Amino acid sequence: MAVTTPNPTVALRQRVQEAAAAPLYVQIARTLKTAILEGELYPLGVLPPERELAHDLGVARTTVRRALRQLEEDGLLKRYKGSGTYLAAPIEQPLNTLTGFSQDMARYGMKAGVVWLDRKRNLPTSEESFALGLAPNSEVTRLKRLRTANDEPIALELAVLPATVLPDPFAVGHSLYDHLAGIGVYPDRALQRFKAGAATTTEAELLHIEVGSPVLYIQRLVFIDTTPIEFTKSTYRGDRYEFTVEMKN
Repeated sequence: MAVTTPNPTVALRQRVQEAAAAPLYVQIARTLKTAILEGELYPLGVLPPERELAHDLGVARTTVRRALRQLEEDGLLKRYKGSGTYLAAPIEQPLNTLTGFSQDMARYGMKAGVVWLDRKRNLPTSEESFALGLAPNSEVTRLKRLRTANDEPIALELAVLPATVLPDPFAVGHSLYDHLAGIGVYPDRALQRFKAGAATTTEAELLHIEVGSPVLYIQRLVFIDTTPIEFTKSTYRGDRYEFTVEMKN
């Protein structure tokens, strides 16, 4: 007896028909996005051709094209002329290696970028002084950045370092860790805490996602031996970044 494989596009058509009244391409984009984020399309790896999608969904090909273009702008799809439309795989970061964002992107052949939101020296908050083991009147250097991969927003970062470690906030270029290495500062371990959350209005605007979209909040405390030298809070897009850890018996 032959075993038939369910056609995911048929289920997508049903979802589109049940969607709220909105421009048709928006309904299709939302439906595809839900299917992608829930993992329904990941086994396929590649989407059907536009003509096939249009036929299966019962819509015009131009409508499908607009929906796919929207999802490409959202970072969920990659479209290659003459090849097809592919799911944009999340960027994977192993948890057993201490690396910076720029190093992670280089490993995937992607161009790391930075948009500076703020950088200055001032007094630490009580949380920062406790984490870094500083007196309340000690100065810290504060670096607030939007991190991008191939010009796509991926994460928001606020890095705080003792001013004795990083005196000049404007000396840092694209990579904090490259700059630290250049001045002879080599972190050797870190503690990280993870918490799932939903994007706030500000986070959504900067990361180019919808309010309430899944995000991952990360706190990182970086050490040289037993001395903390960096306290960073980051917000990562849940649809574009994932973390892996290897466990051994």
